[in-house]
Amino acid sequence: MGASAPAAFIAWLIDFLLIAGVSVGIACGSLGDFADEEAVLSAIGIFVLLSVLLPFLYGWFFRDGRALGGLLTGTRLVRIKDGSRVGWWKAGWAMFIRSTLVLMLLGILLALLDTDGPGMFDWDASQVRTSIDIEATEKLSVIVQRTDVA
Repeated sequence: MGASAPAAFIAWLIDFLLIAGVSVGIACGSLGDFADEEAVLSAIGIFVLLSVLLPFLYGWFFRDGRALGGLLTGTRLVRIKDGSRVGWWKAGWAMFIRSTLVLMLLGILLALLDTDGPGMFDWDASQVRTSIDIEATEKLSVIVQRTDVA
C-alpha cells in the first residue's frame, strides 16, 4: 500500500532539508568574508557542486529505500511496477531528482518574486548584461528621438 501523501511529503522534506542544510552549511563555512566577491562566488560554486553530489551520495548510502526521512515516517522508496527496492544507481538518481527539482522550483519562485530591479542577483552594481523587452525598448527609443529633435 502506498504511503499517505503527508507521510511521503514529510519524508521528502526531511531528506531535502538535510541535503540543503549540509550544502548550505559547508558553503557558508567556506566563506570567509561576505564583502569579498570572489569568496561569495566560491561559496556559491561549492553550494552548487554539493547540491549535485550530496543527493547522489545520500541516495547511495541509503540504497535500500529508507533514507532518514523514510526511517522517521515509516516509509520506503520502492519501484511502482513490482514493489521491489530501488537499486544502488536508482536510489542516488531518485534523491538527486527530488532535491534538484525543489531547488529549481525555489529558484524560479524567487526569480518571479523579485520585482525590484534587474534581477535576483542584482547585488553587484557592475552588471554587464541584462534582458530587455524589445518592443518596449523600440517604442521608448522612438519617443526619445522625437524629444531630442524638438
